[in-house]
Amino acid sequence: MLLDYNSMLLAVGFSAACLSMTLFGTWLTARSDSFLLTWAISVLVIVGEVFVYDAYIEAPGPVLGVLTLALLLLGFSVMLGAAHQFRTGRSPLPRVLVGAGISLALALPPMALGYDGLGFMLENFLAGLLLFATAHEYWRGREEAPAPLQGVALLYSLTAASFVLCAAVLGWDGRLVLGHAPSNWAEDLSL
Repeated sequence: MLLDYNSMLLAVGFSAACLSMTLFGTWLTARSDSFLLTWAISVLVIVGEVFVYDAYIEAPGPVLGVLTLALLLLGFSVMLGAAHQFRTGRSPLPRVLVGAGISLALALPPMALGYDGLGFMLENFLAGLLLFATAHEYWRGREEAPAPLQGVALLYSLTAASFVLCAAVLGWDGRLVLGHAPSNWAEDLSL
């Protein structure tokens, strides 16, 4: 028996919530590793996005559309900040502010103005860029633990590629207005 898209989406959301709690608990026992708290926060923001996106699937509209785009791009920006913090030990805020500032400024206006197709294209493309940047941070820090960090960089890169693929399929379709959540083979593959 295959699971439907909504069930898979909710499973991802609950799994991510558990991951966030695990990271938070780990940070409580090793507070000097502050990147764990930043990473936990990023995953928690993504969890919020998953549940908002599920609501958007059921009742599409500009408010939920803007909220789902904002949460995903903010979550991935915080994730980029966590990777930078892990690699350098410095504050994640500059990376978070630049990533979120640019991506939100580009993706939110089309969605708010009713061009949800364009909004989702931009969201997926920008999410891919943020994830590729996160992979690059881990790649740059691979000397600390070569095999695990190369694996992490690869996983982030594969996830980034799936988002870029979703953007490409939406772009190829060329519809600036969808009126519903994107639904195509790339979205199914991405999940």
